[in-house]
Amino acid sequence: MPFKFKLSNRLALMKASLAAGAILTLACTSDLTDPQLHRSSSTAVAIAADLAPLAATTVVASAYQDLNVPQNTLDGNLATRWSANGDGQWIRYDLGSTMTIGSITIAWYQGTSWQSAFELQVSLDGATWSPVVTGRSSGRTLQPERYDFPAVPARYVRIVGHGQWNSTTLSSWWNSITEVAVYASTTAPGTPAPVAAVTVSPASLSIAVGQTMQLRATPRDAAGHALTGRTVSWKTTTGQWRRFQQQASWPV
Repeated sequence: MPFKFKLSNRLALMKASLAAGAILTLACTSDLTDPQLHRSSSTAVAIAADLAPLAATTVVASAYQDLNVPQNTLDGNLATRWSANGDGQWIRYDLGSTMTIGSITIAWYQGTSWQSAFELQVSLDGATWSPVVTGRSSGRTLQPERYDFPAVPARYVRIVGHGQWNSTTLSSWWNSITEVAVYASTTAPGTPAPVAAVTVSPASLSIAVGQTMQLRATPRDAAGHALTGRTVSWKTTTGQWRRFQQQASWPV
């Protein structure tokens, strides 16, 4: 006998905590079992039309290959790139003065062919660095992908590359980026953006006892951008709670 299970945006209740929108697997029995967490990668997020990037005064890199110089990541051309081979190669941007920043967009070379593993770090002096994002590109777009983090003061932004991956398999130690933009934050340093809405996909489903179905909950801000650093609580129509902790993806 089929079991009807309907979801709405209100079923996923948000709390501040760890990382991005996660994929769930719900096993349907006569009662819902605890969801099993699956790792998910960062996805492309549209940039608000009124959000202007900060201008970097200089850009340097630990190394580069042939004509693929670091300045190519600021020329507005997705056909040019910075490339360097080796785990831990980095590219660094100087904003000229200390700014409060809260997101960065990165367009990855051949971004639909693999996932690029990286760390995003910030610094006030160019010597002491603090990580703000650790993860992978989505592997699904050539366009800029946006990575949000709690607002932080910084003058320098550094992207540290950890190669190109297909799932858990290392494809190469090349790190290649076509475009980068850094964005100011409108919130106080250290304050995460508030959750304005939660989208659940699929919005409804019908499964039989013993079957499984994957669900995705995505927290979003007032402009509709996907947010990182949240925990989702799930509730069925019968009042039963199922909770999971979201996690950021990283090569294993």
